[in-house]
Amino acid sequence: SNHDRNNTWRDVRAITSDPDQPPDRRSNLLENAGFGKACGIPFDIRGHRGVVLYLARVSADQNQLCEQTNEIHLRVSADLIGAVSCSVITTKASINAKRERNAKTLRRVRAKMLALVAFASLAGSGLRTEYDDNMLKDEKEENAKSSFNTRFSSFYSSKTYRKSVFPMLGRSYRQSLLESVVNETKRRGLLLIEKSRGGRLQPPPSMKWLPTIHVFVGAFITMLILSVLSSSLKNATGYRYIILPPFGALMTLQYGLTAAPASQPRNALYGQIVSVSIALVVNT
Repeated sequence: SNHDRNNTWRDVRAITSDPDQPPDRRSNLLENAGFGKACGIPFDIRGHRGVVLYLARVSADQNQLCEQTNEIHLRVSADLIGAVSCSVITTKASINAKRERNAKTLRRVRAKMLALVAFASLAGSGLRTEYDDNMLKDEKEENAKSSFNTRFSSFYSSKTYRKSVFPMLGRSYRQSLLESVVNETKRRGLLLIEKSRGGRLQPPPSMKWLPTIHVFVGAFITMLILSVLSSSLKNATGYRYIILPPFGALMTLQYGLTAAPASQPRNALYGQIVSVSIALVVNT
């Protein structure tokens, strides 16, 4: 379980200076404010997962932070914070579902009202009963109701009703559908533009001149030596040469981002060997 694992406290300065991490102004502000240690504790509340970040001063005692009572307290507090955030999310979801139900109910009522208005406007000209007071006195009430219901049913199924009411309902439905499609398209377009701009992340800072010259000279000389060796071997043997996989990106990582995970021997050497071997097998 989560309570059986030890909490891991990391140095904030190491996180902000990590070349693999994008520059984060918030981390720099926390470091300037005196927070030197950070610990992230995950929580899982009925499928709602997240991480609670705890901060400590630079001068905080590591032994006190790693005490068993303190670790249990931090994990229980993380579960409590996760439960509160989960409750907020479910409350918002319930409110949105209620609003959606109310909106559907209002749309149904609107459609029914439009149908009633259209029927009332047509009833004034097409459903005038021929029963006046003298005729109602002579006929029985049941026969009069039966005759009226018969003519009402025939009018409901007539072409006049279909040509007047159905187009009105169709226009209302198409208008609401078009509005929803336009709003959804706008939302997706704005989201795509925001993602294309990189979201809220800030671009990495530009490299200084001295490291830039170092990367350029190192990559250029290395690639030049490999190219000369490959040409010399091909001229001497006629067909043998040194296979040159994407060494350009590899040299850039080796000289520019030495501490990055992609620059370590496991990725730099083993990755190149495996990729070249696969390429040779597929080519043959």
